[in-house]
Amino acid sequence: MFQNLVSLLCSTSHNGVTAVRVLSKDGEPLPSWGIQFHPEAARARIERAHEWGHISDEELASFKGEHDGASILSSFATVVGRYQA
Repeated sequence: MFQNLVSLLCSTSHNGVTAVRVLSKDGEPLPSWGIQFHPEAARARIERAHEWGHISDEELASFKGEHDGASILSSFATVVGRYQA
């Protein structure tokens, strides 16, 4: 249904759709994006989720450093802000 209305910008081995750009019906990029992640997931929370069996060894390994959700959101807002009319 949405295959032709978004452009995949980013994916990972454990998440097939991480970032998208929304397209018009004609396939032109619109000033609209989407990202998927958990901004609340600090390193301690990620390690606890692994200990409890909620995430796999592969997912844990993908978090090599501190997962700074606030910085990710701030960077995303900066990029999107460049396209405001």
